[in-house]
Amino acid sequence: MNHPGGARFEASPADTDSLLQTLLWVCSRNGVKKSAASFLGDLPSTDRLSVEHGIRAMQAAGFAVKLAKREPSSLPDELLPAVLLNRDHTAYVLLNITRTSSGNRFELYEAGPAGRTLFLTDAELAQRYGGFCFVIKQLPKPGAAGAEEEVVAEQGSKWLWKVVWRYRRYYYDSILAAVLINVLSTLAGLFAIHVYDRVIPLKATRRCGRLSRVSR
Repeated sequence: MNHPGGARFEASPADTDSLLQTLLWVCSRNGVKKSAASFLGDLPSTDRLSVEHGIRAMQAAGFAVKLAKREPSSLPDELLPAVLLNRDHTAYVLLNITRTSSGNRFELYEAGPAGRTLFLTDAELAQRYGGFCFVIKQLPKPGAAGAEEEVVAEQGSKWLWKVVWRYRRYYYDSILAAVLINVLSTLAGLFAIHVYDRVIPLKATRRCGRLSRVSR
């Protein structure tokens, strides 16, 4: 087909790469403006962005990315938007889940030059979803107030205290048992010292009997 001026308007490989367009949309949504070239950086040039390269590119753009094998309906609202990887090598952005007694309704965004919003049911999404998704979280920008401390806290002891608080009832029982064991061990030692120092040398059998009854 001839075009005015002899120019042929064809979609570039980046425009037809669904995963690339999806990740660029997530970056833009979080205020990170990237072109396809700047997003890919020094990554090897391929016909289609791979999952591994997508993770590396998102990390370089300032995001924490985890590849998870989860059902879309099991994702809590706090983890949205998430990127769903489909069977046909396309990708959707999962924006919202409407949970009802009759089933779930998923609000999805298909990124690209002609981006569109989709609404699918459990059955419809199951036919397309490949079983894996990207859980993405934007990291604090370097140099921002408290950014370094927040990252250190997240990677350091914050996770530990969450676990401790979650299982605090079990820790209460363990602490109580440890205190009782130490108290009983101390009393047994004091009893033995008293017997060997004061009862046996003086042959005070009556005192030994009284101590035995008290210890019971």
